[in-house]
Formats: sequence, structure tokens, C-alpha cells
Amino acid sequence: IQFTAISCTISLMMGAYPIMEKHGGKVMNELLSCIDRGIRDVEIQDKVTLRIHAGTQENLDPIENSALKILIAFAAHTASVCNILCGVRASDTLDRIKSGDYFQDLECW
Repeated sequence: IQFTAISCTISLMMGAYPIMEKHGGKVMNELLSCIDRGIRDVEIQDKVTLRIHAGTQENLDPIENSALKILIAFAAHTASVCNILCGVRASDTLDRIKSGDYFQDLECW
């Protein structure tokens, strides 16, 4: 379902190109949160797998979380498409995250 949703996001951005500049920040925020969540899920799955196998690498399946890694790469590709189609607001979102000017947790909410 996630692959379909991200694929449809690209189609939506292409079809709604004239107004996408107004929504660039929102779309980019969601794509970046998807990428971050995927990276955290890969790390958690790797830790769980290592604990199950008692820290040994002998029984690990290297393809086990490859679908999640492909999803992260596809979301990164979609973010690059968003950066091109959505213009300044998408770029501003990336710049804000690069500079660290964002909430890292939800305690303030």
C-alpha cells in the first residue's frame, strides 16, 4: 500500500503541477517523515533480528527488510521530484531541516 501511495503522490504532483508550489512544504514534510520512519523501522528490525539470533550473523536473512529499504529509496526519489515540482516551499523545508530548525519531539505540543 505504501508503494502505491507514494507512486500516486508523484502522479498527483505531476497532474496538479500549476498549484503544487502552494503545497510543497506539506508534501515534503510528509515524505521526509516517511523516510525517517522507514529508517527507524530498519534499525529496529535489525536490532530485533540480532537479539533473536543471539548476536550471531549466521542465520540472518539479508533480504528480510529489503522491501523497506526499497520503500525508503522510492520515497527519497519522490522527495526529489517534489523538490523540483513544488519549488521554493519544498526547498525551504529541506533547508530548515538541514539547519536543525524544527521540533525533534512533541513535548511542546
